[in-house]
Amino acid sequence: MTAKSRAGFAGRTVCLAFALVLGQGTFSGADLQVTVVPAKQTFLLGEPVYVNVTLKNSGAEAVSVSADPLMFGLVIRILPPGSSEPVRWSAGANADGYRELRQLNVGGEFRDRGLISHYFGKCNFPVPGAYQVWGEYVEAGIRAVSEQVEVVVTQPSEVDAKAKDLFFSEAGQFFVHPGGYTLPSQWGMTPAIADFERIVSEFPTSAYAPYAAYYLARRKSKPGRYNLAPEQPSDPIPPDYARAIELAHFAESNAAFPLKGEARLLQAECYFEQGDRKKANALLQSVGSLPGLSQRGRAEALVAKLMEPAQ
Repeated sequence: MTAKSRAGFAGRTVCLAFALVLGQGTFSGADLQVTVVPAKQTFLLGEPVYVNVTLKNSGAEAVSVSADPLMFGLVIRILPPGSSEPVRWSAGANADGYRELRQLNVGGEFRDRGLISHYFGKCNFPVPGAYQVWGEYVEAGIRAVSEQVEVVVTQPSEVDAKAKDLFFSEAGQFFVHPGGYTLPSQWGMTPAIADFERIVSEFPTSAYAPYAAYYLARRKSKPGRYNLAPEQPSDPIPPDYARAIELAHFAESNAAFPLKGEARLLQAECYFEQGDRKKANALLQSVGSLPGLSQRGRAEALVAKLMEPAQ
């Protein structure tokens, strides 16, 4: 088998409130099985929408699949209420070029998470109602399709609506999804940072607060990556690991936040950068037991660093 699928993932964040009815299902295509499961049961207007995706070899022999199915091969379909035409959500570029292949052994699985709220700046859930969501993996001679999961759109509370206006500003959405939005050059990152700080301080109980805290923590721990202010192209803001730890812990402490594993991993990375290997190791030991960890490569990299002699 060859991996000649077209797809790639470009996640975005929602513009309305909705709840996902948890469910998972699989439909085998040849020896491959696709499963799509929402990251949590209820989402509100403007809240990032994550789905956990599994590609499993349920056959009797190893098969060749894309080395990165979320980038090449796997597509999420979203059927709006009252429509017969599903929206296609995939990762970025519909490239037809070379696909690196890897073997998926018998019983082997590829797991990752996609952020399906938007696609190239367009909201995938624009009106209230029931949506159907499913995944497809296609390559030469194989088409594996998951069962459909229903997504129900609802409205946020008054408090959540106020936080949503800050979270879902154009600057805020660029902050969450820099790959899919064109930010006016005069903005830089300052408006989004200020808005997200307001969400955390003024609306700490809103559904948007843990996301605002998490994205701020990512930016403060890796300012060279997330500082996109055009007025400072060669003068990145130095990391603020202490604040990043505080924000990531705030996000993880929210019972409904679906990215607890990544928030804790971010704390462990920050402690390591501060030179506190003991705290980094303690947090890392428990990361795997939390939901929402797709960046296992980062966790493995930190394990390798901790195994090296301290300098």
